This record gives sequence, C-alpha cells and structure tokens, in this order.
Amino acid sequence: MTGPCHGRPKSVTMISRLPGQAARCQVAGGGRGGIPDAGAVREKGAAMGREQPDGLGFRCSVGGDRADPAVTRQLAAAQWLGWDAIDLHRAGGLPLADLPGHGFRRLADLLAAREVRVTCVDSGLTGWDRPDGGPFFEDLDRLRILAARCAVLGADRVRLARSVPSGTRAGDGTLDRYGLLGRLRILALRAAEAGLTLVYDHDGDGTLVPDLLDEVASPALRTLFDTGARLADGRDSYDDLRRAPERVGHVRVADGLPGLKTPVRTLPGDGICRVPECLSLLAEQGYGGSLSIGTGLPDRRPAGAGHPAEAVLHGRRLMRLIRTRERTRENS
Repeated sequence: MTGPCHGRPKSVTMISRLPGQAARCQVAGGGRGGIPDAGAVREKGAAMGREQPDGLGFRCSVGGDRADPAVTRQLAAAQWLGWDAIDLHRAGGLPLADLPGHGFRRLADLLAAREVRVTCVDSGLTGWDRPDGGPFFEDLDRLRILAARCAVLGADRVRLARSVPSGTRAGDGTLDRYGLLGRLRILALRAAEAGLTLVYDHDGDGTLVPDLLDEVASPALRTLFDTGARLADGRDSYDDLRRAPERVGHVRVADGLPGLKTPVRTLPGDGICRVPECLSLLAEQGYGGSLSIGTGLPDRRPAGAGHPAEAVLHGRRLMRLIRTRERTRENS
C-alpha cells in the first residue's frame, strides 16, 4: 500500500446500486454462545489487507454519518481517495445488527467486490434509543450478531454510544453507575472473546471516561476520540486526549469554527480543534487504530447532506497533515 493512509489507486466508479449477482458470503460462526473465536476476526482482517501502521503511517477510513447513512457515498469517496476502508454506522437506514440476513449478504458482497473492509461499526447497544436499563439479554444477543458479522467484514472496532440513564436511579445516580459498569464489564468480556474492541463514544463529555475505563478494567474497552466533539462548546478536545491518549481505540477527525448559532465545519487543520497536535500526540503514543474522517456535527446536518466530494476534500487534507507531520519528524 502507498501513502500515509496506506491507500492505493483504484479506478473511480460512482456506485448507484447494490450488485445482485455477486458471490454470497457466509456468516462466521463458532465460539462460545455463537460468538466467533478471536482468531476469526483477526484472520478475516488479515485476509482483507489490514496492516499495522508503520511509524506515522496511519490507517484511514471514510466515516459514516448518522444523518446520511448511504454506504454507496462512503464507497465512492473511498475510491476517489484510494482508501480501502470505511466506518459503518448504518446500512439501508438500519444498524448492522438489525439488517435482515439477505440485506447483510448484499452489503458483504458489495464490500467484497469493491475490496473495501470495515474498520468500526456502530453497535446500537447504547444511546438515546436504548437506555442503560433496557433488557440486557437483548444487548448480549445483539453483540453475538455483531461479532459474527464483524468477522465477515473484517471489522474489529465496535462503537458504544454514550449511555443514557433509565430513569430508575437513586437520588445520587449510584444505581445507574453500578448498572452501567456491570453491563460494560460483561460486554467487554464477550467482545474480547470475539477478538473485538469496544470504543466508547463519550459525545463530548470526556472528563469521566478515564475513570470509567479504570473501573471496567478491560483491554477490550477503549475510547473513541473525536477531535470535533467539543466544537459545539467553542473549544477543542486536545485536553481530553491528553488525559489518556493510550486509551484511544478509534479516532474520528473533524474540525470547525464557532458560528452564530451552530459551529461551521472546516477542513481538518483550518478550525479550532487542533487536529495537527492531536495527530502528533497519537503518533507519539504509538496509536495503532484508524483515523476516520467524520463531520464532528452528525446530528446537525440535514438528511442527504453528505456528498462524496466533501469527504474527498477532507480526506485529502488529512493526508496532507499526516505527510507534513512525517516530513517534520524526518527533519527533526
């Protein structure tokens, strides 16, 4: 692979539909409770070309958008950039675990035909739609499905959205915290058995994440760091990263400037989010995950706002920042 993001040139084709005649993919099974063995995910990732980054040669992926979940736009952007990876938030408007079997097979066939792997998937296990007091057996079943499908797609990162209290807590919130910790410990244990890493998306509130990770105490639970997570508050997230850079399991790169009502998105490096400094700190810590180009403001964009050209511009700027950092390191 070439370039700082291990991209490779590809012929550019705007994808307009799912292929109907591609070879079918079989969902991986095995492992305890229907969860694939850890080796299944690792072997699948290796077969799809995953390599550990060399020095500052970060892996890069085209991120998904909660407001615009069209996988075809992500694939088009990845082709233009010469990248071979995407993040998967939704497919066909549904979380990965909720896709019917035939829908998942079509998705897997499409990605295999384009030689594109998935770096991180959204779990649908937590967030505003699934409070932390919901039936836990449903979470375990969802994780089992995700583990099998991640083994097919070559993904090894699963995003956990910020947990929402169920409304049954004690006055000081103690019951909710203990319940959340118990759930996270079990989910992390099951994820580790499947060779997956859960990445906790703190949604801009990163002050408690180090304590949370310490209490769960599992290498299979890390944090998802978003450079633009604090943009809505008119500040950067560098201090959040500096508190625990070794705990980062996945990175979403976004930048922007404060606006009159809502922040304005910019190319990486043109805003207030200190993206170059964040990349330098990650490199110094030996970060081995992916950099995903994201909006940083996913819930404030109208549906259908995403366009491959926008992602391409952000991806090219990210590669330029990485190359600049490489040259600076070589000359120092």
